[in-house]
Amino acid sequence: MSVLTDKELAEQLRCPSGNQVSEFGNKMYQSNFNMIDKTIDLLNSKENSSILELGFGNGNHITKLFEKYRIDNYYGLEISGAMINEASKLNMKLIEERKLKLNRIENDTMNLKSNTFDYCFSINTIYFWNDLSKYFEQFYNVLKNEGELFLTFIQKESAEKQSFTQYNFNLYTETEIIEFLQKANFKHIEPFHFEENAVSKNGAEMQRKFTIIKAKK
Repeated sequence: MSVLTDKELAEQLRCPSGNQVSEFGNKMYQSNFNMIDKTIDLLNSKENSSILELGFGNGNHITKLFEKYRIDNYYGLEISGAMINEASKLNMKLIEERKLKLNRIENDTMNLKSNTFDYCFSINTIYFWNDLSKYFEQFYNVLKNEGELFLTFIQKESAEKQSFTQYNFNLYTETEIIEFLQKANFKHIEPFHFEENAVSKNGAEMQRKFTIIKAKK
């Protein structure tokens, strides 16, 4: 895989594309593996649940989700058409069984029915949202009553140490995100804190702090 400039890397992280997208998707998955794993564990899904994920990347984790929990169906939204293609290839059996549906999100609009999902989660996407309030309002709308949202993100002080985040990344403190959630009427908001040895998207070893916020409708 060719070496990317910080600006090119930031653009690929926002919306992966191009002839190296498969390799880049695998690198993203490897870099985010622990964050994905911890989020899936916290989800603690009940049986026959409906799950929405925003930003599933290459979808390498989706099979694990089905293996860990007895999920009725999974709906994935992704900005990158290339990642939808990659995830579709990796999860074709689930698609054929009509347990999995993947679609593209456009204009920051989910276009989903109200009160549909038991759980929603999103990992490392919040930096690319143009309007936090709009996204949280949509998550709230599509969740069933007592449904739960899980939001996973690198803490601002850790993200700022990565040079590529100066390009079109919106970084927020945990306090700021909780305030947005409260304005969207979420309740029982609970943050979980983690620290890990990780390899940055540009290949550098680093100590990374991340947070998973759990919120209920």
